Amino acid sequence: MQPSNETFTLQSVMAVVQSGDDAKNSNSEFWLTIGAGDPEHIHWTGQFYDNHSEFKRDGNPYQIPIPLNYTGYRDVDFNGGGLIALKLIEHGHSGDDWDISDLKLIFNFVSQKGTQQVRTLDIPSFKLHDTKNSQQDSKQIFFSTL
Repeated sequence: MQPSNETFTLQSVMAVVQSGDDAKNSNSEFWLTIGAGDPEHIHWTGQFYDNHSEFKRDGNPYQIPIPLNYTGYRDVDFNGGGLIALKLIEHGHSGDDWDISDLKLIFNFVSQKGTQQVRTLDIPSFKLHDTKNSQQDSKQIFFSTL
């Protein structure tokens, strides 16, 4: 519970990804985008993009800092919930599936008085995979509160 006389501003977001049985290939693009607000009024908060890393089963978990679009987001901006959007695009000929056994998003807030507040969102077990027609897959996960 936060003191009523403090305003908490988002300082950073860290994604911790645990690959399952099938990893992300190095030739696939991966986007992870975070938004604050209700599904009708999303404010895009930050985005990670990678088009060259392999996220193997071995060597888990992977810690990914999410670059923020703006430094003024507050904890109350997430009171209406938010959105996690993930996209996998394969550019080779073999296709790519990625089993994610766990995705944790760690939101770090700090008040004007220096009080730290950490909120964690845990999304267990899902899969991103290509389709033969589009060669990409995307998932949108709405959450109601942090």
